[in-house]
Amino acid sequence: MFSVIVAEAVLLCAGGGLVGLLLGHALVFVAGPIVEAKSDILIDPWFFESQELAILPALLVLAVIVGLVPGLTAYRRRRRQGPQRLSAPCEICVNLRNLWMIFLFP
Repeated sequence: MFSVIVAEAVLLCAGGGLVGLLLGHALVFVAGPIVEAKSDILIDPWFFESQELAILPALLVLAVIVGLVPGLTAYRRRRRQGPQRLSAPCEICVNLRNLWMIFLFP
């Protein structure tokens, strides 16, 4: 359970960081000609700052830190309750569990 929660935090942060980076450059791509026409300032949408490339690894480190708190909480709760037998799991739950296992342990 611990690794699933941390992996979820990492995947969400990595996906959000990539989408934000792409949307930011798409916005510059759309707004660049408008800014140039009004102010004679040329903005290159394909230019990447070195700080932008440092954001993604920093996001991944923060995601692990943020995922640790609920992950440790779930781990402690699970240890306190002891092993539990589940009734017959639904087919969707089994498929989701198998999918997570493929991503976490290739």
